[in-house]
Amino acid sequence: VEKSIEVALRLAVASHGLDITEYREIAGFTWDVAEDLHPFDWTDYYDNGLHYTTSEHDLALPPDLQGLIARSILFDEKYHTDEGRVRTEVHEFERLLEERKDREVEAALSQVHFFIALSFVVYGLLLACFLIVLLLVKRLRLISKKLTLILLSAIVVVAIELALLGSTTVLNEEQQSRASWKLQSWKLTVEASQADHLLQAASREFVQFGNMRAYHRYWDELRSGHAEKVLEKQYAMGLTDDEHHLLEESHKAMKDVILTEEIAMVLAAW
Repeated sequence: VEKSIEVALRLAVASHGLDITEYREIAGFTWDVAEDLHPFDWTDYYDNGLHYTTSEHDLALPPDLQGLIARSILFDEKYHTDEGRVRTEVHEFERLLEERKDREVEAALSQVHFFIALSFVVYGLLLACFLIVLLLVKRLRLISKKLTLILLSAIVVVAIELALLGSTTVLNEEQQSRASWKLQSWKLTVEASQADHLLQAASREFVQFGNMRAYHRYWDELRSGHAEKVLEKQYAMGLTDDEHHLLEESHKAMKDVILTEEIAMVLAAW
C-alpha cells in the first residue's frame, strides 16, 4: 500500500509538471512492478489497464496518462485488495492482543477476588471470635469495663474493615464495568468508521473507473444493514441525551454522504 501511494505521488508530481526538487521525500523514489512483494493477478478482477510498471517507463509517459495512472493506482482493485489484506492482518493482531489481555486481566481479577473473599472470611472469623469471647467473658462474670472496651473496639475495627472491603469490591466492579463500556464503545466506533470507509472507497472506484465489482460491493454493504446494526448497538449502550443527539446528527450526516455517493454513481452511469 505504501509503495502504491508513493508511486501515485511521484506520477502526480510528474503529470502536473512540478519541480521534483521541492518534493525531496519522493525525488529519488524508483519502482519496478517485478519487485512487488505480493504480485497481483488481474485475472478475476476489473482491469482498466492503468498500472505502474517501472519508474523509467512510467516517468516517460505523457503527463495526461501519468495523471490517469496516478488516480487509478489509489482506487483500483490491486490497491483495494492490498488495503484489505492490511486491515485483515491488523484486525487479527488486535484480536490476538485483545484475547491475551482479556486472559491476563481475568487472571488478575480472579486473584483480586480470591484475596477479597479470603479477607472477608478471615475478618468474619475474627469478628465471630471477638463476639464469642465477649459472650463467654460476660457469662463467666469475668468482664470489666476495660476488657469490654477493648473487645468492643476490636469488634468495631473488624466491622469497619469488612465494610471497607465491601466498598472496595463494589468500586472494583464499577471500574470493570466502565472499562468494558469504553472498550465496547471504541470497537463500535471503529466498526462504523470501517463501514463508512468501505462505502466511500467503493463509490469512488466506480465513479472513477466504472468498476462494476466496486458498484456491487457498495450495494452489498448497504443492503447488509451493517451500519444500522452498529447504530442499534451504540444506542443500546445507555447513552446520555447529549451523546444520543451527537450520534443522531452523525447518522444524519452519513445519510447525506450516502446520498451524494449515490447521485455521483447515477451520473457516472448516465
